Amino acid sequence: MKIMTLKGAAAYLNMNAEVLRRQAQKGDIPARKLGTGSRSPWRFIQEELDEYMKGNDVQALAEPEAHSVLEKLIREYKTAGSEDKEVMALNRIGRLQKSEAVPFLCEILLNNESSINQIFWSIRAIVEILGKEASRYLQIFRDHADDWIRMEVAIFYALEFGDKPAIAALEEQFEKTGSFLVLQVLLQVKTQKYLPHLQQMFSSEVPHNRLLALRSLKDISYPEEEQELARLVLDNDLQVQTEALKLAVKRKHRSLIPQLQLIIAGNYPESVKRMAAGALAESFGEE
Repeated sequence: MKIMTLKGAAAYLNMNAEVLRRQAQKGDIPARKLGTGSRSPWRFIQEELDEYMKGNDVQALAEPEAHSVLEKLIREYKTAGSEDKEVMALNRIGRLQKSEAVPFLCEILLNNESSINQIFWSIRAIVEILGKEASRYLQIFRDHADDWIRMEVAIFYALEFGDKPAIAALEEQFEKTGSFLVLQVLLQVKTQKYLPHLQQMFSSEVPHNRLLALRSLKDISYPEEEQELARLVLDNDLQVQTEALKLAVKRKHRSLIPQLQLIIAGNYPESVKRMAAGALAESFGEE
């Protein structure tokens, strides 16, 4: 019996998590709540979901719910009363990934009275909904006066199309500011050139820098990463060690087996030992 979280079940059903939560609340999809409070988490059993899907078109059933959620989020944005609440609504609209939201987002982008914050998060939502198709809406923002917006659009063009002017703009921005957000993108489009910056972060005495460097490795891979991971799975900072172990589970490097065995046999928290055991099982399972 496999038990799933809301996020895991949503991915399994190819459904938005907010839509799934509302359907679980109404009893439309088999689910169990851990506790009685409004914030108590939902759990789903995979076998029950499989059985449910045999007799139901999950996507068709979810469609009216998704439309209802979108209308609710647009209302929340319009009545927000603060930029924080507006950002929250725009974020959730993006995650909903409904193309019907695009006209509403375009209204924000084309409104001369929209703030930088409203434009920025509307751009993010459009990108999340449309992917590469967002380019026809974002072209006019490539030379925007605000650095924040201009860099967000440059990041989109660099990652989606390998656009040279966009990459050049990002390189200039990184030279001026040393922005880690920009570095993450440059590592993906010009890995070899910017790898030394990442390696410096791995050697930093500041745990937060090592943590950020590890998170960048989710998007790239390079030969020496095994050496970095071998050291960082034994890091004295719990957050860094945990992030390194998460990556070790995904990468399945057999060279990490001695370090993983050391963790399992050593004086580490049980949660860390479990992660090490998972990474060890993955590395042995790879053929």
